[in-house]
Amino acid sequence: MDDYRDLLKKQSQRILAALGSNTDREKGTPLLEDTMQYILSAFEGQATFREGEHIDESLVPLLSGPLSYEIANELDYRLRLLTEYQFSSFDRILDFLTSGLNTLTSATFAGHLVSLIKIVNEKPNQGIVALSRQLKVSPRTVRKDLQSLSNQYGFRVAAILDIQRFGLSHFGLYFRTRGIEFADEFENWIRNPINALEISPFLLGYGFDLNHLDGYCSFFMPDRIRSIKRMEKKLKWLEREFFESIMLLKIKGNFSNVNFGSYDYVSQRWSLSADLTTEGTFSFIKEHGPQFPLPRGVQYSSILSRFSKVDWLLALMCCTGFLEKAERVNTLARYGFPLAEKTVWAYERKLVRSQTLKPSMVFSNLAFEDIICIIIQCEEQLVTTLVQIVIQYAHSRIQPTNEGVVFFIGVPTGGSSLINHLTRTLVQEVGIKQFIILRLKQDIPQAPSLETYDLWDNENQQWKYE
Repeated sequence: MDDYRDLLKKQSQRILAALGSNTDREKGTPLLEDTMQYILSAFEGQATFREGEHIDESLVPLLSGPLSYEIANELDYRLRLLTEYQFSSFDRILDFLTSGLNTLTSATFAGHLVSLIKIVNEKPNQGIVALSRQLKVSPRTVRKDLQSLSNQYGFRVAAILDIQRFGLSHFGLYFRTRGIEFADEFENWIRNPINALEISPFLLGYGFDLNHLDGYCSFFMPDRIRSIKRMEKKLKWLEREFFESIMLLKIKGNFSNVNFGSYDYVSQRWSLSADLTTEGTFSFIKEHGPQFPLPRGVQYSSILSRFSKVDWLLALMCCTGFLEKAERVNTLARYGFPLAEKTVWAYERKLVRSQTLKPSMVFSNLAFEDIICIIIQCEEQLVTTLVQIVIQYAHSRIQPTNEGVVFFIGVPTGGSSLINHLTRTLVQEVGIKQFIILRLKQDIPQAPSLETYDLWDNENQQWKYE
């Protein structure tokens, strides 16, 4: 844990060094200290926070409340992003750290907010004026509503990458550890950036089931034989050290969807009906065929695009959706690419037009009470039917694999009940060879570190990582 403490301190120093004034640094220092201590306390399994020690409750009441392992994980992720983005304003850092961390209540939306989310989900790249015309409200009202959704649920426009156009393959790894102590050891190991790099410098993230034995890890890897062999060798080492079993999945696409079909406008909550979303719908779709349009996303292309470090950096920044256009311009300049805003806009437009980048809307990794991860090995023709069921849930992400499909389902309430119904449905279905259901308490990030830009060789058009 000492190495990890040192890492957090170095990140905080870099974040503070980027602030534009002494006043901001004075305000930022206690905020980052309290954030670091919260993370360390949660990871070390302490039952309470630092009694009697200073906490500026007016800034982040969350940090003075009960410890949450999931919130600590998310704060750890955001500190890493802050280190890369290097905001010059304390207010921006505060907004970034706290957006969408409210995990005490399930997602509830008034009717006008539902309308806004639906429109953004269908056409994520619309501007404020276009949104205001469709909703018949002022642009000021739209901005206010978007800010409210961002603050409470981390709602924002991000993007899905066609990762194979960047010469990368996408992998998912299901693992079962040999016991709780091995799970803890693995987490301590992977938190060290040097160790994480050994799996892949393009590591996205990982999550554990509530039993803290089973988990899922996601990462990209250069699509080269030497890189893949090196990765497989490391996974064998991990299996010997920590795991009882592993399953490596090659992911062939990425799609996401938000659905208000089961939203109760009276209670302003999503309601889950077992028959609606599992057995009844399954039978109906098998008999009558697909009933719902496919969600937004990309089937990974076999075409490798010619791209630059600027393309890659912009793709990653758009993929997370945290930065405004001016902030993306500033971040590029800090990485050694000082470009005019119009030039940056042209780069991004090219990525969208080539469908290398597909705009989509997302929520905070903590916006939903549970993230149900379902790993299914099945016949290819069955995937279409399974997708039709899953896209009816409140929030879903679909990733077809070389042997079936992986689903991530955002569940506002009732995760354990839904798992029971899904298990009963899937176990009866002919054509499903195997399925694994994990109940995660937070979503897995969808983009690797910006620092990976340095691994791309512009001249030779290949990744230097082998």
